[in-house]
Amino acid sequence: MKLIFLSLLALFLNSELFSQENENEPATEVPLFEAGVLLGEPVGISIKYWYSKISAADLGAAWSFTENGIFELFADYLIHFLHIETDYGLFPIFTGPGLTLRIGNDWFFGAQLPVGTEWIIKTIPFTITAEIIPQWQLIPENKFVMAGGLALRLRFGTVR
Repeated sequence: MKLIFLSLLALFLNSELFSQENENEPATEVPLFEAGVLLGEPVGISIKYWYSKISAADLGAAWSFTENGIFELFADYLIHFLHIETDYGLFPIFTGPGLTLRIGNDWFFGAQLPVGTEWIIKTIPFTITAEIIPQWQLIPENKFVMAGGLALRLRFGTVR
């Protein structure tokens, strides 16, 4: 699993696909900023800032009510490499490297590579994100785990 994680990360960092702007501009506007909630376990807050129609930073903080009250932080740099346009909005597919930190009894620091899609709803100022997140927990123990979740966010502004 670690080899798969490292291979995907190397592909991401070396691919020309991720460094070029999409020539087919979507009709649905890409938000400049999003803020909302993370649903699932843990529950928390999520913000996303779009640098362009392709790249964004995703940050979050979450609290677990079942794992002895652990607190998690993450920061990801996301590349939206495919934008699927429908009558209901835009569905960008994304991936990108990130860091994660868990504070509590079962603490760790690690790297992650989220993969998912976001529904930028055309008619109302909300987005819904679904993702799976392979995590490589580096410290204090070297292990590989899978995470995932949903985010509901309110969107503000438009990327130009």
